[in-house]
Amino acid sequence: MNLNELKDKAGKVSDDMFGRERGPIGPVKKLRDEVDELLECFETGEDPGEEFADCLLILIDAYRKHYGDDVDMQKLIDDGSDKLDVVMKRVYKETDTPGVFQHVKGLDMNKVPIAHSEVFNHVVYDVIDSETWNKIKSYLWIKLPGCTIKCDEENNPTDVIDSGHVHARVTDDTTKEYIDLIF
Repeated sequence: MNLNELKDKAGKVSDDMFGRERGPIGPVKKLRDEVDELLECFETGEDPGEEFADCLLILIDAYRKHYGDDVDMQKLIDDGSDKLDVVMKRVYKETDTPGVFQHVKGLDMNKVPIAHSEVFNHVVYDVIDSETWNKIKSYLWIKLPGCTIKCDEENNPTDVIDSGHVHARVTDDTTKEYIDLIF
């Protein structure tokens, strides 16, 4: 049996037992109960196979109720693959519960260009010196908390200064991603 056949069979059983007119919220709420039963199996040492199956069937039913009976389950597989691409780019840390991980929410790198524009409009300089670097650095730090801002002599070699520009590097302290900005 493939996933589409399982969806169709489970959908018929679900609609016959619980009614065709209900939406996805009921199954999603029931899924929480089933996950608790699955966790209980691990705590008691029982075989969790049946509880895994319950979770799968209820998840498929909720997905079907949301997207319609004709949804091709390849969509769920594609959604899962797309989500894995997102997950692989994240940084995770263990929570207070051993074995449970949460992604670290770092800087939204889309905010950096906005901060650049705002700082660019506020910092006016005739001479590029440590005072200019410190102004840019402090403005960026206010706009982008949780970042390390490097804007100093090391990041501004002579050729950058001679061109009349200032270079700053914004590094997300959590993810270590960085963006170089030119003022």
